Amino acid sequence: MNNKAILALLSSLGVIILCTLLLLKKDVRPSTIKQQNTIPYEVQSATAQGMVSSGKFLFANKIFENSYSHFKDNPAFINSYTDSLLAAKEVDKAIQITVESLKIYPLNKELRIKLARCLILKKKSPSAYTVLTELPLFTQKEADFLSLIIMSTPNKSGLESLMGKMKNFSTYQSFFPKHLVEHSPNSNFIKKSLTQ
Repeated sequence: MNNKAILALLSSLGVIILCTLLLLKKDVRPSTIKQQNTIPYEVQSATAQGMVSSGKFLFANKIFENSYSHFKDNPAFINSYTDSLLAAKEVDKAIQITVESLKIYPLNKELRIKLARCLILKKKSPSAYTVLTELPLFTQKEADFLSLIIMSTPNKSGLESLMGKMKNFSTYQSFFPKHLVEHSPNSNFIKKSLTQ
């Protein structure tokens, strides 16, 4: 190969390298780099759920709140956030978040159960009863549902029958947490039935 051919080859390679570098070039000037000191929302949510299980509800709630706008359409996230809020006795906020989520997922049974519990804690049993019965989602073979119906029903004459069905579940007493029963308008009947 002569010198002209070598120079032509080298200049072609130089142009190819230069073009490649121009195509791959990234603008790394400090003014164009965004500072990202945030932790991904998925990691935040997982951290908050870990804090809930270790009993650090106030910290968990702050993290949940930060992630809420990103996950507010995720029923599992809402359930965890609501559990944490309830453990921290932030019932009003739990109601607000669950109601908003039910607008997106009106047929989600877990969210309805969660909202009914919140409403019973706020002594709004008629509203809890409506949340549970306005859509035909549940059967009386579901212990969570049946226990909340017993705690919120305005129909006092049907309590005996409902409790009879509830006693078919081997661990039926566990579906009547003391803090909920105390807020139920049917608490006297429930306490009496649980001691028999």
